[in-house]
Amino acid sequence: MINEHVFSKDAAANNFYLINEGVCEVVASDEQTLIRFISKGTFFGEIGCLLTGKRSCSVIVRTTTILHKIRKDHLIAILEAYPSQYKYLKAVGRQRL
Repeated sequence: MINEHVFSKDAAANNFYLINEGVCEVVASDEQTLIRFISKGTFFGEIGCLLTGKRSCSVIVRTTTILHKIRKDHLIAILEAYPSQYKYLKAVGRQRL
């Protein structure tokens, strides 16, 4: 739903997301400062799932959006079979953090 939080800062990181359609907004912990807009083809949630265990910011749906969600345990199981992708996602997470 438009203007709904996908997740909020400090929430437990249980899922990884891929945007199939639409636009979401990544917002700093003050819930006002825009970090960036993300859209089709973008992923998010890797920081919490692979590095910290909790969300480092909030993500809010801004247009009609289709998200694909992968549970953290499933994501890790998949990535263990693809070590180079696992390493890549962790590196992306560290850069974004």
